[in-house]
Amino acid sequence: MLPNEHVGAIVMSADTMVGDPLQDPKSELDSHANMVVLGKHCFVFEWSAGRSCSVHPFSESLGSVKNVPIVDAAIAYDCPYRHETYILLVRNALYLPSMHNNLIPPFIVREGGIIVSERPKIHSDDPSEDDHCIRFRGHDLSIPLRLHGTFSFFHSRMPTEEELQTCDKLFITRS
Repeated sequence: MLPNEHVGAIVMSADTMVGDPLQDPKSELDSHANMVVLGKHCFVFEWSAGRSCSVHPFSESLGSVKNVPIVDAAIAYDCPYRHETYILLVRNALYLPSMHNNLIPPFIVREGGIIVSERPKIHSDDPSEDDHCIRFRGHDLSIPLRLHGTFSFFHSRMPTEEELQTCDKLFITRS
């Protein structure tokens, strides 16, 4: 079955699920961020020599995090429809290994030529496979998004050494 081939909900009992889908590492769309932020479940393949920045949250009263490294890194996406793993490459991301999840601004992804549809299927009059997904132009990969509250996300994880060598690689940001 291909992504979004059906639009109905999938109901799984607790004994058929592997892991906890809400606790497993994920990459969330974050329209308030202006840079990708990667957490501990990524593989950093290049450290920007001496480059870092200060990160300020939504409220100045929370303070800031200083000297956050800027990196190039990879995350793995396991496509449940094709039963293949894809390596998503990210350039110039902030690296905060204390974070469990990644934050990915849709604007940055779109700048890289990727189609991002943030509208959930439940808000579509005639839902299709083009709703609530990330699609790569020129490649047969569509990443269906899920909802956790009001946040759109997809599961991702740190790739293995073997996957880094053998799996298809796609830039999720500008190369």
